[in-house]
Order: sequence, then structure tokens, then C-alpha cells
Amino acid sequence: MVIVSADNVELSPDEEATVGLSLRPLPAPVPVPSRQQPPLVYRLEDPEAVFAAARAVHQQVLGVEVDSRIYLIPDEERVEETLVWRVEYEPADRLRLSVSGQLDLGSLELWLDDEPVRLSDLTANGQQVAEDGSVLKEVRLPKPGMGTYRLRVRFPLSVTLQQWEPGSALPCTVPLVMPRDGQLVRNRATLITRPGIRPVLRDAAWELEENGSPAPVGLASWTLRATQPASAIRVGLVLEDRAALGLTRISRGWVQTWIHPAASQEQAYVRRDRAVFRFVTDRRLLPVRLPPGTRAAEVAIWLDNQPVTPLRGPEDRLHIVLGEPDGAEHSLELQYSLPVQRAGSMEWAFQLPQIGEQPWVERCYWELILPGNEHVVAVPEWLTREYRWGWTGLFWGRIPVMDQVQLEDWAGTVHRARPAGRTSRYLFSSPEAMGVCRLVALRRSWIVLAGSGMALVFGLFLLYLPAGRRVVVLWVGVVVFVAATLLWPGPALLLGQASGLGVVLALLAAVLERTLGRRRQTRWWPETSSSVLERGSTQILQPLPSEGLSTRTLPAATPESSV
Repeated sequence: MVIVSADNVELSPDEEATVGLSLRPLPAPVPVPSRQQPPLVYRLEDPEAVFAAARAVHQQVLGVEVDSRIYLIPDEERVEETLVWRVEYEPADRLRLSVSGQLDLGSLELWLDDEPVRLSDLTANGQQVAEDGSVLKEVRLPKPGMGTYRLRVRFPLSVTLQQWEPGSALPCTVPLVMPRDGQLVRNRATLITRPGIRPVLRDAAWELEENGSPAPVGLASWTLRATQPASAIRVGLVLEDRAALGLTRISRGWVQTWIHPAASQEQAYVRRDRAVFRFVTDRRLLPVRLPPGTRAAEVAIWLDNQPVTPLRGPEDRLHIVLGEPDGAEHSLELQYSLPVQRAGSMEWAFQLPQIGEQPWVERCYWELILPGNEHVVAVPEWLTREYRWGWTGLFWGRIPVMDQVQLEDWAGTVHRARPAGRTSRYLFSSPEAMGVCRLVALRRSWIVLAGSGMALVFGLFLLYLPAGRRVVVLWVGVVVFVAATLLWPGPALLLGQASGLGVVLALLAAVLERTLGRRRQTRWWPETSSSVLERGSTQILQPLPSEGLSTRTLPAATPESSV
């Protein structure tokens, strides 16, 4: 005799009240329905046998264990959770969850028993929000059943461990996914960081375990536990060693920034950047910060001369997958474009791309290419000017010490087409990472107007004001000119060449003044009235003295009296 009970019915045989039955193992060929409790098999020894047992009818029981691993590692911030349900007595067709309201649902990745699944709303009316602000969701099972169900959840953290000063505490809130139903058997969370980053617990719902889970090799860990479901963990992260953020050494860097007018009227200029870095790092993911306004989807990236697809990060950040650190030097090349405007009427502001977090830079060049009618007149002091003065056609100008081909060979990258059209090229260098570069650039017409205008005004000053030709005034002018040339040789040379038109106009004014002045002096004979000539006067007019030509008036002539 085989006795099979329902899953929610628990039978406890009463051996004293049971008569004429002996318990036996189940024969192999006998098929029985699969139930949560094993079947009871008896051998009938008496026709008047009696089976007696205590019966208990159970409701559905859910037991849940939650293990969370929180990786607070720079550029690898993420959460990996494992939720294990034990379903007993009655089958379940769904698993209900409480998702933190601070979590982006689109970033969640879920696997149910190693099969990818998606979250669903509890009702057809859309998602529901609990009192604590968490969102109620569910995972539907392929078919109703009992037993053990394992759900794995993974999502990135929005916290960014950047621009962090040693000794300061960075506030961090870690959202979590928790079970909505069932009895919480265990709720454990492990914080994993690099040595040099120490978490400080700021959440009363959690407490620190003394003997927690072992940390992965080369990392540090802290284990927390909670007795109730908690949708978040609030901690403060203290940076004790800057090396915990990772080390990146850039041996050679070259950034080429080309500014040219836009084809459409909606944009004034288009900026095209090409950046090449040779580096060594101990990170698995290399962070790349792009200038604001760059479309990450349109960035072309080559790692060791092979095209790669980056991982998208928050805002203007990308991550390049490098794999396990091996100490080898890598080459990274970026190409992108973005619209750009002047920061002012004369100022340009450029945010250059950066890799790593506060990298150690040995040498980095920045090549700036502006339209041919623009000239740089002022740059930050921390930039070293890498050019020499020489003849560029008909003018004396700045020539970079290396052209594009030489820079490509120096950076160890492939040769690509040069920027087309008439341009003005400048080359700068820096022994540190370049951030925001602000410089002053003027159009050639403005420089010619300023230089020629000053030259013309100075020439007219000397021409029409005799006081300006005194020796003291001339000496002061020479001293000011020499001092300005020594302090600002580049702008002074540009103004000197641009003042040519003003010098020519001043010389022309001097020639005209001398020529017209001589003509006025030769016309010394005064004009006489025609009425005097008509009267046939016999009075002889004497020439006027030279000092009174302009102010003296001749006496009126009187006719001779008749005899």
C-alpha cells in the first residue's frame, strides 16, 4: 500500500494506532506522483489493517536568503545580488520584489536559475510604489512550482569615485533589490573596496559582522547584516591612500584640436579632436573623460591599433575594457567631433580629453589648429610654447617644432590625413594632464586694425603736435616700445607686422602735409577787390610784411582829386 499526500498536507504516522501494516521501502518499478513529501509504503499483513496518522494542512511557506556583493572600486562600481527562495507546501507562480526607488530599472540585469528574465508590474494598471518609495515588481515563473529558485541581479552604481581628496568622506547610498513576500532567513551584504578606501556605516538598519566573507585577492571587504529587508545601504567612504584610485602612467600623449567653420548656419564652428595616448595602468577598465557636448556613440576608438567598443558610463565618461593588468604599455587613439562656440569675443575655452584618474604624465603635446585668419595672442602660463619664429611666406610667423607626421611618429600611431584648407597651427606641451585650456585668439582683421590704427595715430601725433617731437617724449615712446616687446614678444611682433598699413598712411599724410604746406607759402600776394582795379587807381600797393599776411587789412584807395 502506497500513501501519497498532497503537498500542503503533512502526515505523521501513529505507529501505536496503526495495525496490520509494516513499513517498507518503495519498490523501484512502482510509479508515484512527485510530491514535496516522500510517499509512505506499507505491506498489508492483516485484512483488518488500520492506518492511523496525524494530519496537518499547511499554507504556502516562502523562505528567502539575500546575499549582496557591493563593489566600491573606482570605475567598477556595481552591485551583484543573489536571492534564493525556498517554496514549500503550495506552488508559486511568481516572485515579488521591492526595488529601491533610487535605482534605474533599465539598468537591471536578472537571471532566474541562469536564464535571463525581465521584471513585470504587479497589476495591469502599471507599477506600484510602496510607502518607503520602493517600486513593487515581480518575476513570473515559467510554470507554478515548489522548491528552490535562485535569482541573480546585477546593476551598476551611479556613484563615481572621482575628484576625491584623501581624508575626506564621500557619501554613498547603495540601492538594493529585496524580496517583498516570505520570511527573510538571512540578509547579508559585503562591501568590496581597494586597500586605502575605508567605509563608514551610516545606516541603523545594518550592523557590521566581525567575521565576514573573505575578500578577493588584492581587495578589502566588510560584511554587513540586517534583520529586515532594507532597500538601501548608506555609508561614507574615506580615502586613506590616493593609490587606491588606481595608477595610470602616460608616457606620451598628443591631442590635436582642429577648429573650422561649420557648414550649417546653426553652428558657428566645428571642433574635431584626435587624441593618442601611450600608457600603463593597473586597472581593468580605463576611464575616459570626453569634452562636454561629445556624443559618446560617435566616438571612434582604437586600442593597440584595433577598433574597440567602449562601455558607456555616466555623463561624458567611457570605459575601455583592458582585462587583467599585466604591466604592458598600451596605445589608445580617440577621434570625435562636436559643435563649439567662442567663450567670449576674443577667448576660446577647450576641455581636453583625459584618461585615468589623476594620471602621472611624462610628456603631452597639444596641437591647436585654427582658421587661417585667426592668431593666438595669449595662452596659460602652464603651457610651454613649442614653436620657433621664421618666415611663413611673406610674413614672419610661428612655426611648430614638429609637424603632424613627426608627432604621429613620436606618439607611435598610424599616419592619417592632415586638416585641409588654410590654417594657423600652434603646438604646446605640458608635463601634467591638461584640463581646461583658455586662450585669447584674434582675427587678422582686428590685429591689422589695432596695429595700423596705433601707428597712424602716433604718426599724426608727431606730425601735427610739435610737442610730440621733443626728445623726452620720443625717449619715453622708445622705452615703452622696447619694454612691451621684451614682455610680450609674440603679440608685439604681430602688431609690428600689422602696423605696416598705418605706417604707410602716416607717411602719406606727412608727404601731403609738406607738399600742401609749400604751396600755401608761395601764395603770399594778397587778393585785391575787382572794384579797385576797375577804378583805375594810381596808388601803388606795397607788399605786406611777412609777419602780418593773414591779419593785416589794406586801406581803401581814394580817387585823385581833379585840379
